[in-house]
Amino acid sequence: MNAIKIVIFVILSALLTACAGTNFVRPADNTFKLGKSTKQEVINAMGKPMVTSQALKNDVPVETIAYNYAAGAQSLVGGVTPARSTAFSFANGILVGQIFSSSFAEDKTDFDETKVSDIRKGKTTKDEVIKLLGRPSGHIIYPLIAPKDGTGLVYQYNQTKGTAFTLKLYAASLVVTVGKDNVVTDVTLEKTGEK
Repeated sequence: MNAIKIVIFVILSALLTACAGTNFVRPADNTFKLGKSTKQEVINAMGKPMVTSQALKNDVPVETIAYNYAAGAQSLVGGVTPARSTAFSFANGILVGQIFSSSFAEDKTDFDETKVSDIRKGKTTKDEVIKLLGRPSGHIIYPLIAPKDGTGLVYQYNQTKGTAFTLKLYAASLVVTVGKDNVVTDVTLEKTGEK
């Protein structure tokens, strides 16, 4: 199972039980630093995580912790339950990934999947990706991506829809890897479930 699938699984698992949870706001992009912030610094700022998982990525043990909140009885257009999650991944206790996802109207992370085909390996720049798709909902580095000197821009959206008997889960995750020169080296889009 690749690293993004692991994070999606952690987030979706948590959303199924997130009718509770403590509400939180998306951390500012500069709150935590990839390759520098520690697991303890994240926990000190965010509190005790709801979910913890471990996996091996590029032969490196990675631990992911997640925080989730869902508004339970409320629903958005189309019966989507408003929920937000943020997941932090660590290698040797150091932050290597931070991904936020929300189906709340005010900070929704849904992205236009039809624009992904406009991203070209070896040509499109990081700034062009952001202009095309907006602010990434997360960033990841090695070992969550293969290149040791690259950065992954993550666009993540998860939603739950329906009742306990008609529950539909949907997740879309786009990882755009850029090199040191800020040019795209890889593009991976994965979708699960029904929107």
